Amino acid sequence: MATLIKKVKIKQADGTYTDYIPIGAEAKNVTTEDGLSVENKLNRKPYYFDNVEDMKNANFLKEGDVAITLGYYEPNDGGNAEYRILTDTDKYAEELNNQLKAELIIKEGRANVKQFGAKADDATDISDIITKVFSYNYYSSVYFPDGNYVMNSPIE
Repeated sequence: MATLIKKVKIKQADGTYTDYIPIGAEAKNVTTEDGLSVENKLNRKPYYFDNVEDMKNANFLKEGDVAITLGYYEPNDGGNAEYRILTDTDKYAEELNNQLKAELIIKEGRANVKQFGAKADDATDISDIITKVFSYNYYSSVYFPDGNYVMNSPIE
């Protein structure tokens, strides 16, 4: 039977990332690009949810868990995302019903407005959502998937 080898990306002193295959005890002491130890990252199992509301209602989630939603409101609506479950964060997070927070993990430095709950339905005002999107600065760009967005208030 073959052994599964998992690679993780490790941040180097110069700021670049390299693939790394942890061996034995050193997996406990090495931190990956998202701040988790290699051991934690390799052993974590994500929980999958159809939408953000289902994730918020999942009282079994605990700090350190990872949650993946298939959409913001419903599967395949463009708001699918990965979240890290924490007690507190200064990054964008959904408040869970069990007093924890689900911190949105931004991939490749690009925030997708649909991951914050924006709808491109030509009817729903997204002014408050866009203000929320731009109030966090841990990503380098904001992506608006194709569609017609309505904003009834100016954005500062």
